[in-house]
Amino acid sequence: MSPAAKTVSLVVYVADGQEVDAYAYKTHALLGQLAIEGANTLCSDKFGNIWTSATNRNGSQMLEYATGGTQPIAELFSYQPIACAVDPKSGDLAVLTSGDGSGKQNLEIYHLAQGLPKTYSYRAFRRWSYCAYDGNGNLMIQGENNVTTIYAELESGGEKLIPVDISTSYQDGGAGIQWDGKYFLVGYRQYNTMYRYSVHNGQATPIDQIQIQDGTLRLYEFWLHHDTLVADVEFTYENNTVAGFPYPAGSPEEHVYPLDIYPYAITVTAKQ
Repeated sequence: MSPAAKTVSLVVYVADGQEVDAYAYKTHALLGQLAIEGANTLCSDKFGNIWTSATNRNGSQMLEYATGGTQPIAELFSYQPIACAVDPKSGDLAVLTSGDGSGKQNLEIYHLAQGLPKTYSYRAFRRWSYCAYDGNGNLMIQGENNVTTIYAELESGGEKLIPVDISTSYQDGGAGIQWDGKYFLVGYRQYNTMYRYSVHNGQATPIDQIQIQDGTLRLYEFWLHHDTLVADVEFTYENNTVAGFPYPAGSPEEHVYPLDIYPYAITVTAKQ
């Protein structure tokens, strides 16, 4: 990992299941690579650290790295993690897992990102997809039932997940959910339109729509950092890349990264 990774203002991390690559947001320069078996999810915290999944002889884990770091600074056991988010208020780490496919204990909450997790279930989800915290410690989760994409919320201090009334017809599944400081931004796979909602006690109010680029682009995953939106997109058939877009304008792309891996997960960190 280049020493520049510790000083660059914004770093884009991309995982492909075998490694995690770090790019400078503005110059697109490859800053370094981390060889991590099982690296298929990424998230970052307000301090600029990243969390990624890993698999070794002891099972599956979540590993924490400082920006530009090459050795984990924390390790947590997690059962087949597929997505994560860090509460900017409390520092708690939320991890979604593939679980046993029956909705049992697929949400793990690690208090202060330490120790053993408290687990939650939600049987309405056939598949758990993505999660994001708002500024008050409420966790929104995007998942799927047998028909379409659905949502649930774990309120700060809550004991169970409650349904969120976002009605969709997107059968290809969600592409992510992020908090923009005021609203939740959600996206769907293979669509280039994203949606913002105000959510309170399970009630979702539509705010507006954001179109990413043009009608030829298809969205697969994204991460939002203030006014920077970084997305895994498909410009042409079987040609995925990671690009940066202005938020909330959404178009045109500002930066495109020269990937030599297939992007499974992305996150963005900021110099503190």
